[in-house]
Amino acid sequence: MSFFQSIVMPTDSGHIRPAHPAEAPHLSDIAKRAKAHWGYSQELLDLWSDDLTILPNSCDGELLWALELNGAVIGFGKILPEGDTFLLDDLWIDPVHIGRGFGKQLFNFFRDLSASRGAKALRIESDPYASGFYERMGARIVGEVHSESVPDRVLPVLQLDLTPPENTTIYPE
Repeated sequence: MSFFQSIVMPTDSGHIRPAHPAEAPHLSDIAKRAKAHWGYSQELLDLWSDDLTILPNSCDGELLWALELNGAVIGFGKILPEGDTFLLDDLWIDPVHIGRGFGKQLFNFFRDLSASRGAKALRIESDPYASGFYERMGARIVGEVHSESVPDRVLPVLQLDLTPPENTTIYPE
């Protein structure tokens, strides 16, 4: 078991831990309901269904993490290392818990996890409805990417710098 498989990150109201393969259907359900929360048509939701489906083999204990509240998984996220920049590939909160600080807890967890693994930046290809959240978390828009599944749909690309400012002394704990 690796170091990252053994940590459980406490939060104010629950904890973040590696996702388990048996949770993949529940995680998929969270992602699909969270996407629907933004008012997308059923046609678009059906088009994105495969992209929003979490496969059991992606719950490897390293990249996909679940947020539990009172024993129930209410959100999850995934990072993908891409050299010294990590991609925040997923961050989903059950719609009944949106706006209660859980997205911020997951985002901060992935920011810190990425930095601890040597990332210099965290990149996000965001849904347009979520870009404001990422900006509030300190990320800035650095570009855009065209959707692979919907013609003429453009997604904002945001990035959070994870390097400490110059002239900052970091003291070991």
